[in-house]
Amino acid sequence: MELGAFSISLAVKDIKASKAFYEKLGFKILVGDISQNWLILKNGEHAIGLFQGMFERNTLTFNPGWDSNAQKLDTFTDVRELQNQLKAQGVELMSEADESTTGPASFMVMDPDGTERHRIEGFLPVPDFLAQIDLGIGKALFAGGKTAEAAQQFTRVAESHPKSDAAPEAVYWAAAAAYKASGKPDPLGQAARRLRDAYPESPWTKKASVWL
Repeated sequence: MELGAFSISLAVKDIKASKAFYEKLGFKILVGDISQNWLILKNGEHAIGLFQGMFERNTLTFNPGWDSNAQKLDTFTDVRELQNQLKAQGVELMSEADESTTGPASFMVMDPDGTERHRIEGFLPVPDFLAQIDLGIGKALFAGGKTAEAAQQFTRVAESHPKSDAAPEAVYWAAAAAYKASGKPDPLGQAARRLRDAYPESPWTKKASVWL
């Protein structure tokens, strides 16, 4: 199932204050209209949506008709087809796209238990902040059973942000996800040795020591 461009949509109280904050983190406006209380900001491959007064909770947003730069794709799965695929799997929708229409539309689903997958506390330098976001995405993929994709996501975090606090945790979870995806234990030992050599003081190295 191809869901399209991914972004985190934040329900903000003051969009001007939020815009100023994320611009300090290096995000720049991609699309949107602040007079209508919505903006999409981007920093590299990371996209964040700011929405004031539009919904109550932060959400994960997928745009099947866009690429990562909000440019229209020539071919994509229509949102109504995605909706039907999810309904066929028994996924409960909070809101639905009108299937009698064509063109832009949307539907909404909610995680069945609203479980927190990852938490970022305090202020971090931009590279560390982005690494933590990527780590959280990996955890969400892992929790959703997409273990192979999660392994790739965690590996990207470890390789792209090797000096961040997220790196050793990403190495650990990349191995766990790879093992769960393949059933082969080799990644576990490899990760334990990598952590021992590169991050000897990390608590994730201690956790992985049982894999040696």
